[in-house]
Amino acid sequence: MRDQIIKQVVDKIKQRSDVGFKKYGVTLHDDDQPLNSWLLNIQEELMDAINYIEKSRETIIENSIFTRIREWARERGIFKEGDTKTQYIKLQEECGELAQALLKDKQEDVIDSIGDIVVVLTNLAYLRGVDIELCIEAAYNEIKNRKGKMINNTFVKNEE
Repeated sequence: MRDQIIKQVVDKIKQRSDVGFKKYGVTLHDDDQPLNSWLLNIQEELMDAINYIEKSRETIIENSIFTRIREWARERGIFKEGDTKTQYIKLQEECGELAQALLKDKQEDVIDSIGDIVVVLTNLAYLRGVDIELCIEAAYNEIKNRKGKMINNTFVKNEE
């Protein structure tokens, strides 16, 4: 089969069919339940699927690094006692540390500084009443189709 993903799905369907045959002792083709029973089974399976999707969404959100950063900040009182001005000052401090790390070519410090900047931006966004994920998505949507060229090692967008 050309597409490995399609092959994996087909294999899973076959496995699922084997499980159903062992459980019910009849193939789907030979099962003569009334139409209403089939529709009820479909409805129940779809409701289960919706529950699984919701649980998966919650798990992804709960485990997101941004959620953990916000919880960390909440536990330390940053959202209760901090404000956007102090977070902006903190951002400038972290940007200065990044500049130093870049100039000294210290990769470990570059990584730490970029991480610190992301943490501060996450907190700053929250204090402004938005989630950092929304900010990142809005920025990406703004640039995703942008055309331009590299000039002196910098991407310069075309005038629109």
